[in-house]
Amino acid sequence: MIILPHIGKIIKFNSKELKITKEQMKRISKEVKQVYPPKFQALIREAFPIEKKVQRKVLKGATYSEVKEELDKIAKLKREAINIKIEALNTFSSILTKQQWKKIIKLSK
Repeated sequence: MIILPHIGKIIKFNSKELKITKEQMKRISKEVKQVYPPKFQALIREAFPIEKKVQRKVLKGATYSEVKEELDKIAKLKREAINIKIEALNTFSSILTKQQWKKIIKLSK
């Protein structure tokens, strides 16, 4: 899974510099925080036991072909999770002004 910036943390620690309005914070809470994290976490929680199962099998000598089905399932779940993160980032960018978004991009590097 690719690593994307955690916009919520950037906003939390830089809200004054970013000049986030109360209305934007309400929208972020309603449109991002209440929507995406539960979906994302559910997929990650579903993938975790499968990952542990694969680890145990591999340590007992399983080959990649013997764990292919589990690996495919993990890949599918993580793909869905990254899609959710991308949707969340796009929602953040639609809530914020262009100037705020540019500052967030700069802060996330």
